[in-house]
Amino acid sequence: MTEKLKQNRAATAAAPLQILLCAAASRAAANVLAKAAGGRAQIGPFSPSAVEEAVAKGQQCVVLWPDLASALARRNGAEPAEVLERWKQAVGSLLDVFRRHRAAIVLVEADLVESGGEAAAALKERLALRADLEPEPEAIGTGHTDDLSFAIATLYMNLPGNLADLVEELRASSYARAARPSSLVDLDEAARLVARAGTERELLRNQVALLQEALDTTEHQHARALAAEKAAERALSDLRAESKRRASLESELKKARATAGRPGQRDKELKDARDMLARITRDNTAMLATISAQAALKADADTARKRYDRLQKTFSWRITAPMRATARLFRAKKA
Repeated sequence: MTEKLKQNRAATAAAPLQILLCAAASRAAANVLAKAAGGRAQIGPFSPSAVEEAVAKGQQCVVLWPDLASALARRNGAEPAEVLERWKQAVGSLLDVFRRHRAAIVLVEADLVESGGEAAAALKERLALRADLEPEPEAIGTGHTDDLSFAIATLYMNLPGNLADLVEELRASSYARAARPSSLVDLDEAARLVARAGTERELLRNQVALLQEALDTTEHQHARALAAEKAAERALSDLRAESKRRASLESELKKARATAGRPGQRDKELKDARDMLARITRDNTAMLATISAQAALKADADTARKRYDRLQKTFSWRITAPMRATARLFRAKKA
């Protein structure tokens, strides 16, 4: 190794390392790369301005990108066409910047960090990393794609357009894994796999609709029960006020009995007081019946709430959360 090469390697090893994530690349991959760099790395999202800033500062700039199948595997409920469009835009922007600053930018397929091999060794040499690329145990396998995502990516790659050329240029410019060989017999098998997944998704949507209907019913019952509970509280308050009035009338009745006066006048006052007490008694009886009915409604509300809580704890409820969110979004747009 010549003295000049040693000096270049030493300068590279000492230079700050800017790691940028493109097209939702794995954060775990960036963490592995930063760890191997020995604490001289910073991680952030990719943008052309971020690259230009890193180049202007003289920093090493590494951009991690996911292949299309990996991006589809992590789509989190988004439609494949939407994921493809976002991926194409991000990768196209990345290649535009790379063509202007080839010497200052290193492109790396994010899944390379857990595949090892000659490409990973060459990357370590290129960046003068202080340690090998060793993914955390919990990150092992997170970059692997399922057959469905690979099938969708295979179909997109064979559609008319410039996607295949874009991917070829990206891989040729990057430290990347060897292209995954297709485990499918042909494109027809890929199409059948995608079609079967679509049927399963439709069944899942139907299940979501049923769960949403049950949830709406439970929420309606809960709202009615809350209204009934408030009405019961108001009735109880009125009953307490009536009780105070009754106590006041009884006190006045006692005073009337103790007051001397004409027998006829006293009897009339006593009769009026008894009539008022009778009316209050009837009102109180009706109010107690109302409170009893409200208590029954509150019990129904508690039952509905328990059903609602059990529903939210089910496995079906958890796995269909993204689809419910999508359904609410579509309803909001229609409104």
